[in-house]
Amino acid sequence: MEDDDNNPPPVGFTICKVDNPDNKDDIISFTIVRYAIPLYPSNLQSVVTIESFSSETNVWTANKIILDVPLRLFPCTFMKSPSASVIDGVFCWYDDSLQITVYDSIHKSFWALKLPEDMERGRGCGYLGSSAGGLYFALNVIFKGTVIVWYLASNIRNRDAVWVKKYVGNVRSTVLQCPEDFGVEGYPHIELNNMVIHPTVPHIFYLGFQRNIISYDFEMDVAQLVNIFSGCPTMKRYKLFPFEWYQWPRRLLMNPMRKKCVKEEICADVMIKILDFLPSKSLAKFKCVSKCWEKYIADCRCRRWNQKPHLVGFFCQHSEITRELLFFFSSDHSVIDGTFDDNLFHGKARLVAASNGFLLCNVKKVHYYVYNPATSQLLVLLKTQICMEDDDNNPPPVGFTICKVDNPDNKDDIISFTIVRYAIPLYPSNLQSVVTIESFSSETNVWTANKIILDVPLRLFPCTFMKSPSASVIDGVFCWYDDSLQITVYDSIHKSFWALKLPEDMERGRGCGYLGSSAGGLYFALNVIFKGTVIVWYLASNIRNRDAVWVKKYVGNVRSTVLQCPEDFGVEGYPHIELNNMVIHPTVPHIFYLGFQRNIISYDFEMDVAQLVNIFSGCPTMKRYKLFPFEWYQWPRRLLFGVFVNRYKNFNCLCLLTDNYPLLLYSVFKF
Repeated sequence: MEDDDNNPPPVGFTICKVDNPDNKDDIISFTIVRYAIPLYPSNLQSVVTIESFSSETNVWTANKIILDVPLRLFPCTFMKSPSASVIDGVFCWYDDSLQITVYDSIHKSFWALKLPEDMERGRGCGYLGSSAGGLYFALNVIFKGTVIVWYLASNIRNRDAVWVKKYVGNVRSTVLQCPEDFGVEGYPHIELNNMVIHPTVPHIFYLGFQRNIISYDFEMDVAQLVNIFSGCPTMKRYKLFPFEWYQWPRRLLMNPMRKKCVKEEICADVMIKILDFLPSKSLAKFKCVSKCWEKYIADCRCRRWNQKPHLVGFFCQHSEITRELLFFFSSDHSVIDGTFDDNLFHGKARLVAASNGFLLCNVKKVHYYVYNPATSQLLVLLKTQICMEDDDNNPPPVGFTICKVDNPDNKDDIISFTIVRYAIPLYPSNLQSVVTIESFSSETNVWTANKIILDVPLRLFPCTFMKSPSASVIDGVFCWYDDSLQITVYDSIHKSFWALKLPEDMERGRGCGYLGSSAGGLYFALNVIFKGTVIVWYLASNIRNRDAVWVKKYVGNVRSTVLQCPEDFGVEGYPHIELNNMVIHPTVPHIFYLGFQRNIISYDFEMDVAQLVNIFSGCPTMKRYKLFPFEWYQWPRRLLFGVFVNRYKNFNCLCLLTDNYPLLLYSVFKF
């Protein structure tokens, strides 16, 4: 790749630790990745050649990757310091064209990452590095002696980069306050030439100017002299490479005989595909073969269970007339027929939540049951320990999530669920220092109640004003958007409860809010009712981080789009429309389902396209209805739930399994 000395290939290098079951000492392996720079870098390229080396196989491998978006590939020659980083198998380079190129060595994909939007191009020299597991980009504004640092708040594999400005430091001003300490007496200014971030402390950078190397702490605004290279040229011609020391064994994994055996080994991807055909019971046994097999099986299960759902349609229930339960399809996946047996779905049941194709229903305050419309499976839960619905105006916020559980005793895996709710005080406007959490797990089949002392007292309001269920569950963290226009959060793993800040650039009182999750991310949408506009924010920070970082993602004028073709939506002669309902697509966050009058439409924020999904002719307007999305996963549909027939003495229940399993219980509700 070095035929042209002016276009050397960008190179990435990473060291990792490998367990050695045959020896008490662990060993170290390394990976090298580089990609070819074309003869004319300014030309757009649709293919990139990646060459990589692994010490485990002791061979170089070359692959050509077709780019989703053509890119210009430039070398990394202008940088005053090595500007590359590796995080979790993702290699990143900052090149001469002022772009960040990214190669994912696991998923074999290549793309360009956007630079911070608030960065002014052409103002200085950039640097890319990693510290404490995070990716940082720094801009050295040369003529001002200022350094600005951004942190990548989004996932490293997310192509929509979210950069957050982390630090701004005027290094020149700090150094010139004590010029004698840095050997710059009589200098009116200094020019920073090199930059390296501390590998574990991101607010400390090492900077080079003239013949000096200094450390600079952005949080303390303190500079300290590290070294003076007397008798050497200025630092302008030097590059800095940090040297770290880990308490690892220092033996490299490089077997000279390994090369002879490479052809006899099976590629990891092929091995995972083979194991993917085996049932969970066999996988559980094969985990003990070796550490490599344990990793393969973990990847196999991750691939098997992380399938994207199909959005089939919506359940729609009147907020006051509970017997009015409607269903309509939003796609062609007809896994249910849209009708419900009165024996299966209780006439007085109220839909509370929906998760992954299952519905959580509530009858007479303290009785909950889980219903699977696709298989007509119904499970009645034990009576709750605490009656939280004494005041009908203050029902408890409820969270509901479905997850998958491996079943080593059977070839089929099963599904479990968790329900979480918390009590609303009699006077919600009073500050509360304690919150009562009640939860149910199908694995234990019991309700448990806990009182959590709050770090910061909160006002706890119900979720009654929302036109659509405004709750979400991500990684064991339950979130609700309540009537006081705040987001309450409960971490079921760490048993903590707090309120999450709303987007700072949101104008309160302008409309109705909605909280939902899509593709593993949390989204907040504001429906500006009188304008017919919807604004969507994305939570860029970690779901467990109490300092929420919201990034404005989409703004769509739905009213304007719909009224361009009023005959397609049945609104001829209407001067305006009022959006009443809102639900986000479970896997495509730029698509929302919106309700107005008697219509349900889908709206694509990226394309600014609206499409009619359903018209409820002869029904009241959508203002009184709530939408519950129904998704379909290619999962086994059997619930993890014990058979406790003798516990249901006070009422009869119906419990049907799928066609592959026998009838368990049969009778009719008697509440």
